[in-house]
Amino acid sequence: MSTKAEVCISNCTKILPSQNTKENTLFLKDNPHIKTVIHKGTPFLLRDNYEDPAWKIALDATPNIIKNLQTITPREQFTIADINASFGSDMLVAMASLHQDKIKPLLAILNNYAQNESLGLGGAAATAMQSRLDSFGKAVMKHHMALNKLHEGFKAKLPRAEIMRL
Repeated sequence: MSTKAEVCISNCTKILPSQNTKENTLFLKDNPHIKTVIHKGTPFLLRDNYEDPAWKIALDATPNIIKNLQTITPREQFTIADINASFGSDMLVAMASLHQDKIKPLLAILNNYAQNESLGLGGAAATAMQSRLDSFGKAVMKHHMALNKLHEGFKAKLPRAEIMRL
């Protein structure tokens, strides 16, 4: 007979019983991240038969389940626990599947588009700025040339009518 194990997420904060029973000891051994309190949203392993010696083999085969679940931020753990309490685990699994299969790829496509488009917009802005600076540079140069002609006219002591034409 094999032991059935479940990865659970607590829906509310629970204090572990203080009696030092074999089940409590094994529960804490299966879940070293839990000391005396199971906080809301905390993932933990639960098995239906604490007498089965095959459990150690099953636990060693999946060492990263709880570690991966612990990487979720506490706020996300609370949210997951609330969804689980309100809608049930089937709905939670369906929502996670929807996110993984549909929403996450769409967000990746949108992020990729935004990054590429922002580079394009940056290039367009640089081109517009370049043309404006070129126009400004040409206007400054034209003004500089006109001032040089005017200066030369003053130095040559041209009549006022000639200077006005410059």
